[in-house]
Amino acid sequence: MGNKPAKSKCEMPKTGKSVSTTDNTVILFSHPPPHLPPRPPSRPPRPPSRPPSCPPNPPKRPTQFMTVEEFFKNWHIWKNQFLLYKTEATQVHNEQQWGNTLLNLMGPIGQNIYSTFTFESSNEIRNVDVLLEKFDEYSVFSNKKKLPLENVYEYINDLQVIVRDKNIHVNENADEMIRKKICKEIDKYQFTNAAKRMIPTFIFSSDFNKLTMKEIAFIWELYIDNTCKRCGNNHGTQKCSALGKQCQKCNELNHYQRMCPKYLINNCKFCGGSHEHRKCPAFNEICTKCQKQNHFSWKCQQNQILNCHFCGMKHGASRSLCPGNNITCSNCSKKGHIASKCKQASRLHRS
Repeated sequence: MGNKPAKSKCEMPKTGKSVSTTDNTVILFSHPPPHLPPRPPSRPPRPPSRPPSCPPNPPKRPTQFMTVEEFFKNWHIWKNQFLLYKTEATQVHNEQQWGNTLLNLMGPIGQNIYSTFTFESSNEIRNVDVLLEKFDEYSVFSNKKKLPLENVYEYINDLQVIVRDKNIHVNENADEMIRKKICKEIDKYQFTNAAKRMIPTFIFSSDFNKLTMKEIAFIWELYIDNTCKRCGNNHGTQKCSALGKQCQKCNELNHYQRMCPKYLINNCKFCGGSHEHRKCPAFNEICTKCQKQNHFSWKCQQNQILNCHFCGMKHGASRSLCPGNNITCSNCSKKGHIASKCKQASRLHRS
């Protein structure tokens, strides 16, 4: 048998450990020792930097009015632009500061209109919501006010014509707009006293909005009535034209035939006032209690239900006038009464 070659003492073992040679030199392996921690993974590449974002565009300011005609023509469009500007503005202002901003943006035309406004308190002078409401009113009625000797019925009729001619949008209540304007012109204390002559329980804050336009005109006329009882005209301090005239009905002097006390209707059963024959202000008026024509609500002869068994409210003695007619009860699912007046629920409660 052939002899195998002798193994060299410096040959690396297969175990992968370091070995000492005969001359005491140590051979190190190229791989790291097993007790050293592994190298951390390399960091992911940094994403490319984004370009700096541009600042947002500032909100668009509405341009000021150049003429009064432009105000009346474009007010509602301008108002919507201002409200959009107010919504998008980054600066926070209170209502007084926004009132100042509104007047500055409107320019001299708006500021001249503003000088015609009257306010009930100092807090309203620069309140933006109050100012917008007053400019709304001015854009419809301008600076129109009732003249001292002007007939109340004719004045309110003129307001209704103006609203109709301005083509007020459907969702805006025309009567409500007129009521707000009248409220600013009347003396609330005197109006309340006059109303109590017809409605003893009248309270202005809760009952004024329940009146129709004709009923408001009638009560307004009660406390400002300057109609001469001799001639039927408003002539102020001027000499009455009926002085020395003889009435053809009673042959008495100093009044016209149409104003003859013997033929003048007093405490009319339809309106409650005094007037000439066939000139009742309640003619063609629809009563808010019974929905019938030719009388005011305070002269309604229809019986009243004080505590309705179906709705619990006060209304005319007619089932058709009950507010509960179109209500579906949440207890019995039947139509015609409210849940608190449900008889089925009351029976279950007793049992």
